[in-house]
Amino acid sequence: MRTLWLRPFVLLLAGLSAGFALPGSTWAADDDDAIVAEQLLPPETLVFLSVPDVPALAEAMNDSAYGRLLAEPKLQPFLDDVKAKLKEVSAKLKEEVGVTLEELEKLPQGEITFAVVEKPARKMAAVLMLDAGDQTETLDKLVAKMDEALVAQGADHSTQEVGEVEVHVYKLAGGDDNPIKTLAYFTDEGYIVLATEVAALKSVIERWTGDSEETLAKQEVFSYIQKKCANGEEEPLTKFFINPIGLVQAGIGMVQGQNPQAGLVLGMLPILGLDHLKGFGGSMNPGNDDYDYDAKTFIYADQPVSGVLGVFNFPAVEQVPPAWVPEDVASFTGMNWSVEEAYSAVETIVDQFQGPGALQRVLDGFADDSDGPQIHPKKDIIDQLSGAIQVVTGAPKGELDNPQIPLMAISVGLKDGAQVKKTLAKAAKTDGFPGKTRQFEDHTVYEVEQGDSTLSLAVAGNSLLFATDVVLLETAIRGKTAKPLAASAAYKSLTKTFPRKVSLLSFQRSEGQVKMLYDTLRNRDNDELEGIDLKKLPEWSVIAKYFQPQGSYAIPDKKGALFVGFALGADE
Repeated sequence: MRTLWLRPFVLLLAGLSAGFALPGSTWAADDDDAIVAEQLLPPETLVFLSVPDVPALAEAMNDSAYGRLLAEPKLQPFLDDVKAKLKEVSAKLKEEVGVTLEELEKLPQGEITFAVVEKPARKMAAVLMLDAGDQTETLDKLVAKMDEALVAQGADHSTQEVGEVEVHVYKLAGGDDNPIKTLAYFTDEGYIVLATEVAALKSVIERWTGDSEETLAKQEVFSYIQKKCANGEEEPLTKFFINPIGLVQAGIGMVQGQNPQAGLVLGMLPILGLDHLKGFGGSMNPGNDDYDYDAKTFIYADQPVSGVLGVFNFPAVEQVPPAWVPEDVASFTGMNWSVEEAYSAVETIVDQFQGPGALQRVLDGFADDSDGPQIHPKKDIIDQLSGAIQVVTGAPKGELDNPQIPLMAISVGLKDGAQVKKTLAKAAKTDGFPGKTRQFEDHTVYEVEQGDSTLSLAVAGNSLLFATDVVLLETAIRGKTAKPLAASAAYKSLTKTFPRKVSLLSFQRSEGQVKMLYDTLRNRDNDELEGIDLKKLPEWSVIAKYFQPQGSYAIPDKKGALFVGFALGADE
């Protein structure tokens, strides 16, 4: 019962979800001069999740495949059951908190933002900002209900003036068992801001006019990320930012007084090179003109990276699915990995802890082991890798209740395939080799039983192939298929705007996994859902068109890497 006071503000978030879950909602007009949330938050913001304009996002989602799915005529009998159930929930909510689901649906009229800020120093505070516009009556009901619950649980309520703003402060009961000691909020013409520290709330009030130079918007890392993830001159419909190392540092600062040894973790960050990771963030826009959605994420790291981050170096090259990848695959991913730099980074880390030459001695030990195949991991394997990696998955089979090893093939590029063939043959002759061999079109295939599945590997040309599916493996060995993915209309449509050179390229068909989940849902026992008849769900073929292929790519940047993803629009 101690968290009863949280319910009204959990319902604010529920209202946000309802706002863009139901097609046909009407909203207030945009305000081009509105101050965005990042202008109200301090530079010490560690987590930032924001929807600048809930009405605009709702409209975009209604125009997306998601909105068209909910408008599908053959889905309406099932949705009628859901709506009837929601009416029951709405009536219960009206009794408990004084508002209905319909009122919650109309509540978000502008932005909603959640943030974690380091205010005061060495403490993390949560901040929630919501623009309810002209829905002040619903907002007032929720605030009154929260006040009632807090006071009933022994919270000490007071007010204080911050500038010209009246701030409500609750000292929460519960002692050490309650991790949140304070809740504070203020309202201003339909806008509410809550925080778990008064200092965090003050930092927002200080920036309320939007003209401060000390804001998250002006913070170097945040602004660079948002610039890289921008969608022209338009404000993103959703955006986020996370400073993971800042979270670790602030978290350790909070517990270091009780546990001084926690400070040792801070000393490890530079050794591992993690202090170079300054943050990541991005944006997502559903329902645009060219795609069903586009999403961008940027990882910001000070250059040159070292330590752990040095392992993740992927130079941009031309990426195209090989001719053997069939068009009906569930997914394809191609990447170009700098193996040499990754090995150097790992060697540096190991030698820092174990002394100079430590990793080299370990690898030499494998090669000198008289009971082993006497293969040198570095010279015979790592040094033979070109860095090209391609992963292909087939459509899943079976049911969710009976999971199987996924149908998969992995192609690893080699510098000298003939040399790696000799290494594999040498390993296969070792006592205790767990597999067996067979021949396929003049290639030796090594097979290892893994329960009900078989892992196969072979060298074809300058590629080392791994597969859990014999058809995929043999197609890869042949090097071609009748209908390759690269020539398919779906692949061409998704990748038409991709850069010529990328670090990573991905193509995915979500329909296989979604179909399995959907069919399992349709076959569930209706008694578990109390009034919602799952048998009213239409056949998969009716809604399959709303789950179109998705694609993504990554490119390096002087400050890190940019990841961009798209989905094709649903067939009309």
